[in-house]
Amino acid sequence: MSEPQDQLQERKIYTFGYGSLANSKSRESTDEGWGDQQEVYARATGIERGWIWRIYPLGGEPGVPTTPGKDTWGGDGATFVTYVGVDKKEGATTNGVLVEADEDIREKLAKREGAGSGYLQLDPKDMEVLADGFELPEGAEIYCAAPAMKRKPRELWPISQTYVRTILLGLRNVGGEEAAREFIRTTTMWDEVKKGGRWVDDRETPLWDRQGEEPSAEDDAWVEQMLDEELPGLREFRIPLDEWRKEYYTEARQEYVQAMQERNVETGWGEFEEGVRARRK
Repeated sequence: MSEPQDQLQERKIYTFGYGSLANSKSRESTDEGWGDQQEVYARATGIERGWIWRIYPLGGEPGVPTTPGKDTWGGDGATFVTYVGVDKKEGATTNGVLVEADEDIREKLAKREGAGSGYLQLDPKDMEVLADGFELPEGAEIYCAAPAMKRKPRELWPISQTYVRTILLGLRNVGGEEAAREFIRTTTMWDEVKKGGRWVDDRETPLWDRQGEEPSAEDDAWVEQMLDEELPGLREFRIPLDEWRKEYYTEARQEYVQAMQERNVETGWGEFEEGVRARRK
């Protein structure tokens, strides 16, 4: 059960979830009890969200869900998918949820997001709380996960429909339909999917395994409606997972092997680790 609102206000550490962390069921899939923490709908100014975050699994194959706990560069269950990430940009806005947190929030974020992740500390003055009856306490600290390096979607790292659906349902739960629409409108790089093979319909066999629970048919239909209304015609570029494997697997696999040789075998973490360390400063 969530804590009363007045108890939440006494807490001074928060995480800002602007992607799957905006969905309490998804949070719970990473850390038992995290999904029960009270959440408050909010909007941050000065950061821009986009399809810019790749996870680099060390094991497994493209288009094949990995097993949680398997040896990967990403967090548990990471696979070949591009996620939303944020970067600083003056005047940009990103909606999401503020979730109460403990002193270990940075370690918790690192566990969920895995290697290639960092975090940003957000200024409470740049946070607009969109829920009645709540104000950030004086001295509040707000952290959000962020990629160490920005990368666009590619054939090897497509956008997962399961992931998109999880975000939209989570935002609808805290901010209503308009919150989901705002996510679609303010997230950049949707047009990358027009280049082919960069948006995969993996609902039958999810590439991304942190949705928490299977949505209802009604919820799934609502997500499709939101995408069609906000991104007219773009869904025609989304392809079934089996088709993606058949058309893009070979070339993607070659790119993957080359990347592993350059970044892992010869130099260990190399520039990737440097990017992670720089982002966490």
